[in-house]
Amino acid sequence: NHVVQKCVECVPAEHLDFIIDAFKDNVYSLSTHSYGCRVIQRILEHCTPEQTAPILAELHHFTEELVKDQYGNYVIQHVLEHGKTEDKSKIVNLLRGRIVELSIHKFASNVVEKAVAHATRQERQALINEVLQDTIPVSTSNAIMRNADISSGVYGSETDGSDTDG
Repeated sequence: NHVVQKCVECVPAEHLDFIIDAFKDNVYSLSTHSYGCRVIQRILEHCTPEQTAPILAELHHFTEELVKDQYGNYVIQHVLEHGKTEDKSKIVNLLRGRIVELSIHKFASNVVEKAVAHATRQERQALINEVLQDTIPVSTSNAIMRNADISSGVYGSETDGSDTDG
């Protein structure tokens, strides 16, 4: 892992095709591996667009699964933070309609955070609008609020329910 990462970082990209070729059709399994995900990120950082295109194509094919994976989410976050606009947009569009659900997932929530931070202005507004809509099922909403109230010490406090701060 460390040797391959260092090779990707230091060796000229035109000499790395053998590594890229070895990764083709293995991007999902590498992205969901604790060490493989780091190598995929280095390839995305240091290789040419021609070399990264097949890697990104595979990533886009498996985005739904990678977003929720303990290691794959880092690869998707990396694309959102450092990738080309069209690659970021593909990911953001795949997340749309599921933002609230993904926001409460242990790993996917980090991806949602990066999506909001690195999306285009128009995409960011669409994501925010989605969150502002009442899309959380009542049972989930109630559970979230109970947990928030308990952890913040608000549970059981006296209030008339009015919003005096506006």
